[in-house]
Amino acid sequence: MKDQSSRCERLQALRRPAFTLVELLACVLCLLLLGGVAGVLGRPDGKALPWKGLVAIARATAQYQNDNANRVPFVLSYTRGTVAGVGNNGGNVGFCTWSWGGKNNNGFWATGRNSIFDVEAADRPMNQYLYPGRVFYAPPPPQTLPANDPARLVEATAFRDPLGDKASFQRSWPNKNSTITTYDDVGTSWMSNFAWFSQLFDAGYSFEGAVAEGNRRIAVGQGAVPSRFVWLADQNADVVLNQFGTYSLTNAYGDKNMGSMLFLDGHVGYESLTPQKFTTSRYTFKFE
Repeated sequence: MKDQSSRCERLQALRRPAFTLVELLACVLCLLLLGGVAGVLGRPDGKALPWKGLVAIARATAQYQNDNANRVPFVLSYTRGTVAGVGNNGGNVGFCTWSWGGKNNNGFWATGRNSIFDVEAADRPMNQYLYPGRVFYAPPPPQTLPANDPARLVEATAFRDPLGDKASFQRSWPNKNSTITTYDDVGTSWMSNFAWFSQLFDAGYSFEGAVAEGNRRIAVGQGAVPSRFVWLADQNADVVLNQFGTYSLTNAYGDKNMGSMLFLDGHVGYESLTPQKFTTSRYTFKFE
């Protein structure tokens, strides 16, 4: 929502031949093998950034795509027990950038207007790909986790950026809350890219239709070149790109307007960001 305290929003082409799934997974595997050799993601000053977590997520994403017709889990948030992504049966359709995966939210999100974005870890589709066989507790739908439930303290550190995530912007976006990390706040340091949603919504698609069409385009490679299309990014990217003018944000590494990104082809980038510039020669958050 525009008046929502978090970056969760309830908003009310260059065509290319589609990659086959085999080609895409082969590309991901090659890049991950290279990443395993390099082991780090470089900063402008030559210092290294840890990217072990993102590499694990990239591998899990490839597995998820293989099981889901090449789609990635850009999913809506909804009332537990209703149909995911449809919004009927009383479901409050919205989206938040952490519903794809991660541990349970902080109890802050359990009540009031924020509760629609309190997505239980048990309902986040990527979790079983990073933690196969693990049971993430949640009460039977439509019940939700109480704010003080011990399950909120259970860790899922594959989703945590150990050095770059020092504060959360999600409670009072775009302002920083230094009392809690993004991971501890909403369950993951890495936010799914939803910039393309407004592009499709503004073009006339319905709320649910925009999400469905975006997922379809990503799956077939329509305007979403895997080596440039951003699947996940840190919150610095979300904040900077949605500001205007000469806005500047210094991240936890001391770099101004820089953000880490995971692309559809499985590689990770640490890129310079310019307010309102969602597409460059190196990355795009929208369909081309």
